[in-house]
Amino acid sequence: MKDAAYWDQRTNGFLSHRHHGIWREFTDQLNRRLVSEVFSGPPVERILKTDLFDEALLNGVSGPMARIAAEVHGIDLSGVVAKRAAENNPTAIIRQASVTQLPYADHYFNTVICLSTLDQLETREEVQQGLSEIYRVLTPGGQLLITFDNLSNPLIAVRKYFPFIPGPYFMGESVSAGQLKPLLESTGFGVLKSFTYMHAPRVAAVKICRLLEHKPYAPTIAKLGLFEALDKWPTRNWTANYIGALVQK
Repeated sequence: MKDAAYWDQRTNGFLSHRHHGIWREFTDQLNRRLVSEVFSGPPVERILKTDLFDEALLNGVSGPMARIAAEVHGIDLSGVVAKRAAENNPTAIIRQASVTQLPYADHYFNTVICLSTLDQLETREEVQQGLSEIYRVLTPGGQLLITFDNLSNPLIAVRKYFPFIPGPYFMGESVSAGQLKPLLESTGFGVLKSFTYMHAPRVAAVKICRLLEHKPYAPTIAKLGLFEALDKWPTRNWTANYIGALVQK
């Protein structure tokens, strides 16, 4: 996997260029809605988020996590991210650690949120190791919400298989819509539901958002949200930026 120094550098670049405007707020809103809809039951004891990039730049899903669990934990490989996320979320218990080697006892968490974390790993073996670690720290019956970059989307597949095409950060190992369920089941998880989300064409949308930074955010965010109607179309696996699942141990 890319080491902590790489992600420290990338994060410092995002922070110095203030890349946390319209697009960042839109993605945070979409993630908060996803988390709130999936975990709508009574609070649990402990929850873990497996990376904190969103919480370092803005608010990420801090709000929903605080409602889901009495005790909120988070990890990130990057010390810069972990430090910034801790400053933004002083009540959370933040540690610098890798998802492939979680510093927790077996059966420690009731719930884990893993939003586009494992697709930053470089090999399928590392992805499997990350899943095994999450499985280990979950209580029996505990639930995992997980998403990956969607390789069924042709634009994402092009970026994955042609790495010389520039992007904001490294894109690691991911899966297509058809590969997700077998991957999760091979670790021992039972899939409760699968889904696609974030259908706005990301590359074009990010560029447009940067041009509109001086405008009020709400109208642009509302227009970006209209693309989520594509989730009901039969072509959703091709247009979604992310695929995901809610699974149970």
